[in-house]
Amino acid sequence: MHLNSLAGIAFAVLLSAPAPATAEETCFTQGSGQFAFAIHTCVSSTLAPQAGNSYGPRNLSDGNPRTAWCEGERGPGIGETITLFIDDGAPFRRLLVANGYGKSPETFRKNGRPKLVEITTDRTPPTQLVLADQPGLLPVPLIRSAEYQWVRLRILSVYPGTRYDDTCLGFIGPDFEYDEWLFQQRQAPDEG
Repeated sequence: MHLNSLAGIAFAVLLSAPAPATAEETCFTQGSGQFAFAIHTCVSSTLAPQAGNSYGPRNLSDGNPRTAWCEGERGPGIGETITLFIDDGAPFRRLLVANGYGKSPETFRKNGRPKLVEITTDRTPPTQLVLADQPGLLPVPLIRSAEYQWVRLRILSVYPGTRYDDTCLGFIGPDFEYDEWLFQQRQAPDEG
């Protein structure tokens, strides 16, 4: 067997290996839905609760714009991660992300937001992209559509907050519906 073929096989095996949650991660599991049996959202750190607000991984999947995950390390959270583990999920080609803490325009500005992120999956090599500095859901493309077992977002740089060092994210999840919509568009009879 040729050396390049062996390297290709080794790379494929590496990509298919699971990325288990580490002991330091905190996870929240969202149960069975239309497109996946379960999605486990794991974060590398979490800001301690303050003034009746919690900032854990549950906030990344609750769909509530008034909640957010905020990292809990000193400084702006460079290197902190969010990992989605997907059990028996449908294919998807992009994530939906709500950058920052969208509780109010003032809260959004006061807290840091991820800027440059690295996205790694079990099926594709790492890629880097810049997240827009705006509230609301934003599509984040992946390299290709696949039945991903895990997707990890690592913070490489941030938009600094005007008051706090914390870096926050309001939502992250697979955009299964987009792939379903594309499929339906391909199946629709051509009108014309």
